[in-house]
Amino acid sequence: MKQSLQILAGFALMFSVPLACADFEEECVEESCDNEESEELHESYESECFEENCNVEEVREIAGRRGNINAMLNDFQARGFRINACHRVGACSPSPGNNTTSFDTFFDAFCNQSSINQHWNDFDMERDDWDGGFGYNAPCNENLPLGRTFNALNLLDFFGTSKPSGSNNWLPYFYDYAADTDELLGRCGSGCPGFCPGCGQQTFATHFDGIDEYIELYWPFFYNQNVFQRAGTIVHEARHDDKGHDGGTACGNGGSCDSTWGYNGANRYQILYLWWLSACADNVMPVTTGFRNQIVTSANNLWNTFNTRPTRAQVFGAGVSNPSAPALVPAASACPP
Repeated sequence: MKQSLQILAGFALMFSVPLACADFEEECVEESCDNEESEELHESYESECFEENCNVEEVREIAGRRGNINAMLNDFQARGFRINACHRVGACSPSPGNNTTSFDTFFDAFCNQSSINQHWNDFDMERDDWDGGFGYNAPCNENLPLGRTFNALNLLDFFGTSKPSGSNNWLPYFYDYAADTDELLGRCGSGCPGFCPGCGQQTFATHFDGIDEYIELYWPFFYNQNVFQRAGTIVHEARHDDKGHDGGTACGNGGSCDSTWGYNGANRYQILYLWWLSACADNVMPVTTGFRNQIVTSANNLWNTFNTRPTRAQVFGAGVSNPSAPALVPAASACPP
């Protein structure tokens, strides 16, 4: 069970994930399927992905595995069956950029067999979600999605895996909190296929709830975020185990708006994690001013994910100076013992 941050409450997002009786792997890859067999598969695809709002995971279930999705859609199209082009999986081309400024090189040094085993088990990772170029066979490669995910988990794990009794430092809490999420899955693309049409912005990750809870991590997560931003995203998505967004699109952050700071949602958790990191990281690891400033900037960019911008009084409590001014994470915060 997750330990309370004094801001936990529980309701969950609910999604159903229907499964096809047979899949494309079984019917058309292992054997050559005829038009009738392909039509039966397409009936499953059509009922689950047109009559209902289908996500990529459901398409994958019908395809049998991620690598079959495009082949299945091509087969359907060649036989004259309708498809949704948004369900096609985009090319997965690693584009790591500067691994020093993203801090991947630093945290990749902590990748070893022990950390691999720990993260793989704690986050219920499976080979089919991380092979095919995602890094399963090279888990410490900082250029590949799995290695870059492990770097974020190494950062979360760096400060411990549970909060010591009596400590006022919450930073060791977040690894255990995030690990309570069932599963991490690597995905190509920007997350748009699961919500297409009408997806106009990149998505870093999406949390799915139900019988099987899991987090899908998309290409922008791996290559458009640095290590501490990825760690913050994982904390954000883990919060969705208990609570979804309640602010719709009113804040201008797609469908990821929280109404207020007091709602205690995923955006608040993400800010709190980055805030603790900026305050306490240099107690146990070499942190440059530039590293800390980037963390603070990332945290402060998240204040606009609330429909009502939190004030200093709402965040810091009664008696604070300038209580009605917008809240900001300070450039320097003391780390409590």
